[in-house]
Amino acid sequence: MTEEQRMRYARHIALKEVGEEGQEKLLRGKVLLIGAGGLGSSAALYLSAAGVGTIGIADGDTVDISNLQRQIIHGTGDIGREKTESAKEKIHAINPEVTVRTYSMPVTEENICELILAYDFVIDATDNFPSKFLINDACVLGEKPFSHGGILGFGGQTMTYVPGKGPCYRCIFKNPPPKESVVTCKEVGIIGAMCGVIGSLQAMEAIKYFTGAGELLTGKLLSFNALKMEFHTAKFPKRDDSCPVCGKMSTKLHATYRRKLQDTPIHCKQTFLHANVYRYDCENPDCGCKVFMEDLPFAKASQVRTDTLNTLVLAVSMFLSNEGASKVLSLLGIQISNDTIQRLYDRIEFIDDPDVEEIGVDDVAIRKGQTYATAIYDLKDHHLIALLDGRDGAPLKEWLKPHKKVRLAARDRASAYASAISEMLPDCIQVADRFHLLQNLLEYMKDIFKEEMPSKLYIQNGKISEKAPEKILKEKTPDFSLLDSLHYDNTPPVDSDGNELVYDNKKHDLNSPQYQHQKEMRKKNSN
Repeated sequence: MTEEQRMRYARHIALKEVGEEGQEKLLRGKVLLIGAGGLGSSAALYLSAAGVGTIGIADGDTVDISNLQRQIIHGTGDIGREKTESAKEKIHAINPEVTVRTYSMPVTEENICELILAYDFVIDATDNFPSKFLINDACVLGEKPFSHGGILGFGGQTMTYVPGKGPCYRCIFKNPPPKESVVTCKEVGIIGAMCGVIGSLQAMEAIKYFTGAGELLTGKLLSFNALKMEFHTAKFPKRDDSCPVCGKMSTKLHATYRRKLQDTPIHCKQTFLHANVYRYDCENPDCGCKVFMEDLPFAKASQVRTDTLNTLVLAVSMFLSNEGASKVLSLLGIQISNDTIQRLYDRIEFIDDPDVEEIGVDDVAIRKGQTYATAIYDLKDHHLIALLDGRDGAPLKEWLKPHKKVRLAARDRASAYASAISEMLPDCIQVADRFHLLQNLLEYMKDIFKEEMPSKLYIQNGKISEKAPEKILKEKTPDFSLLDSLHYDNTPPVDSDGNELVYDNKKHDLNSPQYQHQKEMRKKNSN
């Protein structure tokens, strides 16, 4: 760096997370901004001030007076100019050393792959879903990291994709929503400062990517509500399109597949989920797995029941025989065989944590009191980390040997446990507090069954509600054609064939014209 550059970026260099080395990475960095509107304006200004060496700007629009409320890189004198040229001028006014490449055209399927090729990082500053999915797909295929940003009204959100380090935009949102279901900024409005908040965060993500400072928003969606001044981070599981055998990520879709999964029953009735999932081709030629299915967050590829349902099955069967558990579960609306329950038990794996600091220790009876064991729990969330044979102190001593970080133990009042903990970890604090396994399981089962669920549920327009929908009163138009068959004078009525109907209700005389006529009609009909 030159002496002038050291002076310009002195506040960056003073940061231990950046330093001179990090600033040099920024000077060599290349960022493509797709969109020079609200988000792109803030991002471009901060990236140029940070010293990013090359900034590309792609936008096919011109500056309009309605843009100036939020697109701060443009001024009144820029109305009518191409946004790319207006942005280039402002960037050079801030930092003339930045190389600016402009692309005054819409970004499409035909040109996006070539555009992103020359850049290290992409910022999605567009304002429509088709463009966002296009940018996502091109960056995933081209293995380019990018920052997504979206804003509307008083809210905004952003996330970052880095190849191999988290889910992409399509992993989370799957497909663009129907056009008619989407409202636009033009329809509902947008507060101008929101563009500055989210656009600046996108610029920050690019800076962190180049310098390696901190944690990126990979696998996380950061949302901001300006009315409540609240930030919320939603975490997502790692991308599920990596081969389970070799671990290589796949971008080649093989097919879609419909899965049917049994879920927890509702009102003791069997309940099923139908999920559309993807199948991918493994792109590793040396891998024996050619096609694999994506995992769902609530069920692995081979499961026919959800994780929550399997937990419920194990909770019920823990205190019963397989046959008894199967019968009880059938009354709850869960059809499962004795052998299937046993297979679930055979697959249970306890994942120990050598760094655990707070534990609960309790003796438990397994399978109707046939066998006793010592259960060890992580007190943070009460999940089981070890199940030791027997309920004396010897197995507990062996387990405690590699767990030197334990500083608090909530244990059964049994003297064997107290002696073992005191001998192995004399500085550990002991609390005589029974951990009630059955009680905790019952509480968890209550959550699963949702005891507070109302007796009636209403479905209207595809949404579930606890309240009965309001009746919509509609004026019913009468069938005026009926009036044509009615008469309001003394005209004799006729039947469907035009024959006059004769009525005489004054007496029941079989020789009356009415009865004689009906007699003749019966003869005709019988023939």
